[in-house]
Amino acid sequence: MHIVLRGALELRLPGLQLGRRLGVLGPGRLVDCVELMLGGPRRTECQPCERSVVLRISVAAFQEALGRDDRTAFAALCATTHELIDRLARGTRLMASTGIARILGV
Repeated sequence: MHIVLRGALELRLPGLQLGRRLGVLGPGRLVDCVELMLGGPRRTECQPCERSVVLRISVAAFQEALGRDDRTAFAALCATTHELIDRLARGTRLMASTGIARILGV
């Protein structure tokens, strides 16, 4: 998991011919937190849009921090929930803008 401390990262879906930009993550935003919580593979790519400082937190350190105190676990859950809601909103906008929803019958 990564936390943007300074600057901005551009979030994209890998492998798309269009190189679809999903958004820009600024200071305080989490990267890869949903994958870390669910134990799945990364689904997005990030590249800096400007000079950036990013803190990398290993899976082991993250899990250890969660097990130490309830306030830390609650804060991590809130941040992860915020990121998940934001991703769902971006995905919905992407599907609407590309017409994927019509193709899938959603």
